[in-house]
Amino acid sequence: MKARVSNKGVEKRNVEFEEITKKAKKMQEEMQKATEMLEAKEYANTSSDGSVEAVVNGKFEIVKLDIKKGIVKEENREMICDFITVAINEALREAREERETVMDEISGGLDIPGGF
Repeated sequence: MKARVSNKGVEKRNVEFEEITKKAKKMQEEMQKATEMLEAKEYANTSSDGSVEAVVNGKFEIVKLDIKKGIVKEENREMICDFITVAINEALREAREERETVMDEISGGLDIPGGF
């Protein structure tokens, strides 16, 4: 006579695993949508004296930098704004790359939107 082995424990774990997988997928989709929404936004701020204005997007990129007239020589103002913008955006790009590398190592390569 053979003993019957119950599969109820295995079946319950399979159901639980499927539920966790569905929740994780839903969360990943929601995080992706939130990331896209945030990346599309722009944020602006002006220095307290009004001499410098910066606009960045949700990708942490400077999209506009303006130094008001009279702060620097007019013929250099646009070039200085461009140099500052490029330097900051490059530094931010390097920071994002390193963050992605570290997070990939931690997550084992799982694709988690938003860098989390």
